Amino acid sequence: MYVPTLAERVLKDTTINLKGFLVGNAFSDIVTFLSARMYYAYYHGIIDHEQWLSLVESCCKDGVSEKDRCDFASGSSKSCSRLLYDISNKLKQVNQYNIEENCYIDADEGSRRKRSEADFSEAGMARLPVLASYPCLNNTAVTNYMNDPRIQAALHVRPGLQRWVVCSDTMNVQYNRSKSVRDAYLRMLSTKKLRMLLYNGDLDSLCNFLSEEWFVDSLNQTLVKPWRFWYTEGPYASQQIAGSVKNYENITFATVKGAGHSTPIDKPLQSFELFSRFLTNTF
Repeated sequence: MYVPTLAERVLKDTTINLKGFLVGNAFSDIVTFLSARMYYAYYHGIIDHEQWLSLVESCCKDGVSEKDRCDFASGSSKSCSRLLYDISNKLKQVNQYNIEENCYIDADEGSRRKRSEADFSEAGMARLPVLASYPCLNNTAVTNYMNDPRIQAALHVRPGLQRWVVCSDTMNVQYNRSKSVRDAYLRMLSTKKLRMLLYNGDLDSLCNFLSEEWFVDSLNQTLVKPWRFWYTEGPYASQQIAGSVKNYENITFATVKGAGHSTPIDKPLQSFELFSRFLTNTF
């Protein structure tokens, strides 16, 4: 949401020569975001075949599991909403930011999970969960660092403010969320002035690659190069598959194999290659 919204604002400023932007593991549209999580859960063994069949029967028109026929975002019936709620809670038990990583549990983790489950109610599936912290991740070091008086003084933080937390419940509740940036992308694409790259680590189940691939496809731009592998280069990992990519006119979608939500942390070499290719327009 943040990058395309800011980019569109910058594009209107004639004193700034903006050439393009890239966005990693983004949340671009609430419907594709919520729907893709169900497909991802099934494709990665988080739910079994019987649960998937029940979900499709309850939530998909005529029991057909095509994404355009399934209402996994708001729930089309009570039985559909119940299944979506149950599967969402299953997803919370794994490390959603990288499904191959362990889930770090600390003293506050249980209360964080309970709070997020309560907020993600059956009656409002399209409402994003409010989290006091990132589930499964150890935020102790950054929390201690940001609350160190010496660090706050160096950052010119006013004394007497509330304790710093990774995710603020107060800000989350008061923040006016956009549900989609599709129109913003279409407006920017219509100018023909910018190059855009959206990429996802393929182990991120939260902002997963299916959601962003569907989003980019929905923009209905001219396909320039179809879906294919892309490879790393150089002496350390020459010609190893780094992910997949497809190019539309002025917008590209790519995945990074084996990376989670924090793609540059999980796969620094591949992320640098991806960034370099974006700058040189060689994807």
